[in-house]
Amino acid sequence: MSGITLRIGNSWLLAKTNWEVRTGENWAVIGPNGAGKTTLMRAITGQVPVVAGKMIRHHPMAAPEAVGYVSFEFEQRLIDRERARDEARYFSGRVDDILRAGDIVFKTRPGSDGRLWKITGSLEALDIGHLLDRQIRQLSSGELRRIFIARALLKSRGLLVLDEPFESLDERHRRNLGTTLNTLMDRGVQVILVSHQVGEIPKKINRVIALKGRRVFCQGLRSEIVTPRLIDRLYGSTSDPALKSQVKTAPVNLSARPIIDIRKATVRYGLVTIFKNLSWQVNRGENWAISGPNGSGKTTLLSLISGDHLQAYANEIYLFGRRRGTGESIWEIKSRFGVVSAELQRNYRKKIPALAVVRSGFFDSIGLYRKCTENQQAAADQWIKRLKLANLMDHRYDQLSFGEKKMVLIARAMVKSPKVLILDEPCQGLDRSNRHRVLALVDRIGNQADTQIIFVTHRPGEVPGCTSHVLTLK
Repeated sequence: MSGITLRIGNSWLLAKTNWEVRTGENWAVIGPNGAGKTTLMRAITGQVPVVAGKMIRHHPMAAPEAVGYVSFEFEQRLIDRERARDEARYFSGRVDDILRAGDIVFKTRPGSDGRLWKITGSLEALDIGHLLDRQIRQLSSGELRRIFIARALLKSRGLLVLDEPFESLDERHRRNLGTTLNTLMDRGVQVILVSHQVGEIPKKINRVIALKGRRVFCQGLRSEIVTPRLIDRLYGSTSDPALKSQVKTAPVNLSARPIIDIRKATVRYGLVTIFKNLSWQVNRGENWAISGPNGSGKTTLLSLISGDHLQAYANEIYLFGRRRGTGESIWEIKSRFGVVSAELQRNYRKKIPALAVVRSGFFDSIGLYRKCTENQQAAADQWIKRLKLANLMDHRYDQLSFGEKKMVLIARAMVKSPKVLILDEPCQGLDRSNRHRVLALVDRIGNQADTQIIFVTHRPGEVPGCTSHVLTLK
């Protein structure tokens, strides 16, 4: 790349960027949320046009159609296309063409150029064989991520571009993927990997390019770039005086009935059982962390209680002392919960200002269709300030980076001071500073406010200090 400039909507990015990837080099791309990392990867894969400068591809394996690519945005586009087909299926009555995991993986197969021997063991390490016949909407975020990684391996002719491949994966699959990538690099496959978790970058990656403020901050040998001093300059301090501000408190009645009471619940899709005879009780004043491997049912469990899962009506579930399905509206249920999840982020596709997304949290809507009161506007402004999002509020939500969207949705969940704040992998895609900011704020809410926390994560280091109980699914 020689002096390239990129453009997304009305925004200019990475002006006059110079970057050269040579044979045998494997690169990590790092930098804070909104720095332009994903846009740079999309330029490499031919999805974003270069409006100035030159991008020269000296080898056929660098051609866009030959690159194996993984990113949250790519997954989003495929899922959107699948949802668009739902209406046609509904009117035609056809259910035999629903997209399955195997359709994604084997859409492109390795040719007779010797690639198959390089990736056969890698596909086995991804542990996807039992998922191939499943519909994609039945997969967990981590299972879906492994499916797309497998697709990228099959498509690649020698170059893999992986944007946050470790996110959504449980500990075992993160470890397996790291080993797999090191093995592939030993066999001559080149890797360009975007990650906010610098400690998880595979050891065979020998070069690093860092972006900040939509420009190249520095690039060079990994040993020269990944140093405490430079990382601090890149991401900024994790100390934030704004987090010391008080969160409103209210007395908690610990003698009242449980706020959540699930009795021997079972969820299954056809022949696939997600969990069986699961019982769980959350009492007032308790903050819970939920852990478990990919596909164990964590997100399904949360959707049972937040009003988004139809099988809630086939099970015995009590919320705030009232059984589900006894006349309450879905909006009555949602009014008590604030939710952040990968599914919400996939569903929230409105082309509206980020400020409208934050304010829509008062009404639990996808989009803003009602006018906020002055008190609501003030509450939203307070959370925007605490999360340091003011510079994003005038930007269109759909043009934000994945991590920036996540931060906006976290503010959306918090604005109405919900009785229960459900955070399903809220740190997914966040840089070091934003991750610290969110975790510190969640800890403060759990300790001081009349809001209870249910927090899902695959990373033990992200469990908030306010956690009083842990539920582990197998």
